[in-house]
Amino acid sequence: MNARFIALFLVFCMIGYPAMAVDDADARALAAGLVADEINFAISQTRTLEGIVVGIDPGHQAKADREQEPIAPGSKKTKNRCSSGTRGIKSGIPEYELNLTIAFQLRDMLEADGATVIMTRTTHDVRISNIERTKIMNEANVDLYLRLHCDGSTDEDKNGIAMFVRETGSKKEESALAGNLLLDWMARETGANKRRVNRSDNYTGNNWATVPTVLVEMGFMTNAKEEAKLLAADYQTKLCTGMLKAVYAFVGR
Repeated sequence: MNARFIALFLVFCMIGYPAMAVDDADARALAAGLVADEINFAISQTRTLEGIVVGIDPGHQAKADREQEPIAPGSKKTKNRCSSGTRGIKSGIPEYELNLTIAFQLRDMLEADGATVIMTRTTHDVRISNIERTKIMNEANVDLYLRLHCDGSTDEDKNGIAMFVRETGSKKEESALAGNLLLDWMARETGANKRRVNRSDNYTGNNWATVPTVLVEMGFMTNAKEEAKLLAADYQTKLCTGMLKAVYAFVGR
């Protein structure tokens, strides 16, 4: 049976009602177990992403852009066009640098398996707003748009991986499905704390999307232990491997 069909059905059961949390523990555990068997079979049989287009946005940029843009089409609410993100609590490395480092590895892994990859930036010194980044992906009609970020908090104990998807609007179900698959596979590969898939209409890059879109929070740079992992090449490979497997699952390959 097609892995994507099973995944869609299971996640629909989890997200079909607004009052039900996406990350309901029992439902997610069941979905993860059933889908994993199908995905392992699919990957072992045909490991190719030929014909699939994946968009990657390495979040943020070197210089924050505090000019305002609408948070969603037709909205009067605005947010900064782009911020510079958080930074490592020990290393001082800015988030935008780490995001791009991991994005390059993910790009290479996806392309090695036949996918076409579109990136919003390949350098730090750019001025591209969140709307502009998303429009690039909309125009390319990507199969999945991944917005790579690292988290930050005043609570230095916070750690783990989380996903953010839109609550309403275009491709919300597909985005929630992708978010659940990403969270499951990334946590499985890394052993990181699996936080949750958050549904919110507070993210400009998600709200303007007409393609399945997930904001991926890969871990906390403000947690010293997790920062050390995020900066380690082997851990970055585990993160990317989890994302690669989630892409396979999402497109049903």
